[in-house]
Amino acid sequence: MADLIIRRGDRESFLLTLVRANGTPLNLSGLTVWMTVKSTKSAQSDDTDAAFKFYWEHNGTTLVGSNGLSTVDIAAGKLRLTFLPGNTIGQADKRFLYDIQVRLATDDIKTWDEGSLTINADLTQRITTP
Repeated sequence: MADLIIRRGDRESFLLTLVRANGTPLNLSGLTVWMTVKSTKSAQSDDTDAAFKFYWEHNGTTLVGSNGLSTVDIAAGKLRLTFLPGNTIGQADKRFLYDIQVRLATDDIKTWDEGSLTINADLTQRITTP
């Protein structure tokens, strides 16, 4: 994915496709996916300093839980990342860093992707007609 750009207070969604190095899609059945967004790379292993934390967890049969990530196609490694207006409404113009990690069936955790997320301010604050 690399660089994501969203407007503060807008609903935005992005299609995530997790693909192996050989080009084949990662079957997400039984896996857990995390996306963590931070201002800087930090040593906080518990992610308490994260601006956003999203996850998606599948037990091999059914979706166990999710926050911000939804199922598009498990076998094709596709999830949808959705930012709701409330996620970004209090954010100023800012560039964040993110990574996506996957807990594989072997319980190994692999960083699958990383990049930046930029939140741009909006000019109009009004959400009703005059």
